Amino acid sequence: MKIRTRKLKTKTVLTLTGDLTFDHVGTVLTAVQKHATTAELEIALSELGELDVAGLQLLYAVQGDRAGADRSVTFTGEAALERLQRMAEFAGLPSVEQG
Repeated sequence: MKIRTRKLKTKTVLTLTGDLTFDHVGTVLTAVQKHATTAELEIALSELGELDVAGLQLLYAVQGDRAGADRSVTFTGEAALERLQRMAEFAGLPSVEQG
């Protein structure tokens, strides 16, 4: 898992490259926590490899943690978001926020 960080005027973008699986959840969580006080966080998934249930749970946890308190998170990357949507529907979960 490789994580690139870009700081733009109004938001911080984390681009995930590689697999978001159980083995890499801790790495991604640490990267997200470094930006805990950032008002707008974008997690770019366009270069996402494999995704398992642990990775999906992480995305839901980040979304829930940032809800309210003037902090937002959006997920981008059309193909990855379609996969996330299919996994969520299969599991009976609501959609993740999309950018």
